Amino acid sequence: MADCNRSLASLLQEGIKALRQSGIESARLDAALLLRKVTGFSATQLITHDQDLLLAEQIAAYRALIERRANGEPAAYLLGHREFWTIDLKVNPAVLIPRPDTEVLVEAALAHQFASVLDLGTGSGAIILALKKECPQAVAVAVDLSGKALEVARENAAHNQLEVEFMQGSWFEPLAGRRFDLIVSNPPYIAPGDPHLCLNGLNYEPQGALVAKEDGYACLRQIINEAPPHLNPGGHLLLEHGNEQHQKTALMMQSAGFTDIVGIKDYAGWVRVTQGRFEPK
Repeated sequence: MADCNRSLASLLQEGIKALRQSGIESARLDAALLLRKVTGFSATQLITHDQDLLLAEQIAAYRALIERRANGEPAAYLLGHREFWTIDLKVNPAVLIPRPDTEVLVEAALAHQFASVLDLGTGSGAIILALKKECPQAVAVAVDLSGKALEVARENAAHNQLEVEFMQGSWFEPLAGRRFDLIVSNPPYIAPGDPHLCLNGLNYEPQGALVAKEDGYACLRQIINEAPPHLNPGGHLLLEHGNEQHQKTALMMQSAGFTDIVGIKDYAGWVRVTQGRFEPK
């Protein structure tokens, strides 16, 4: 069949086959999403218009996207957005792709009552925007070292009509004298040279938002040690980390004076978040 006569259905099958041959587990979903991006169709329209013929430039654009996905580039970057919590987020290679496990951090944060919340290393703004949407009266502040990441976060805040104060700097650096009821963070926690950095498209994501010195603990340690002066009495610190890092993270919190330290499991049963309470003595 000539390319000028290719139907949606036949191109979708072509895309699925190419992605499966490359070992993409989500081949059917990704192929459909990329076809929707090229055509502008909804999921329903892909079905009801499956015999529609595509223009040559649409076919070329779709095949180019399929090739990039087959080579390992994350679908979220190719699509330009990602759903997280109940919000739609713009994503690009300047920010990490929000993952479902991070919703565990949001859920844990929402179990507390807070009038102010700080998100460190906000990236796309996923965590702070989810919290702001659920708690619109709370003062929401987010910090990131990357100016490009903050551009994305600000766009996401505007798109979702959520008011957040974004600040550029390293962790607590731009926050002298400010205190919060709640501090949350999904900081870099992967050790340099970890083989996982070559899997699942992580090599396409910003390495500075993934990798930390001290076998992945440097950023966790810095945040824990510097958080107490920025917490209101009885305030909580919640940190996302790797699935085998809870014990050491909890010990670091204990050494920094935190109490009521608990680990919170993700959807796979791994302890993914450690939280602690700080009460000045």
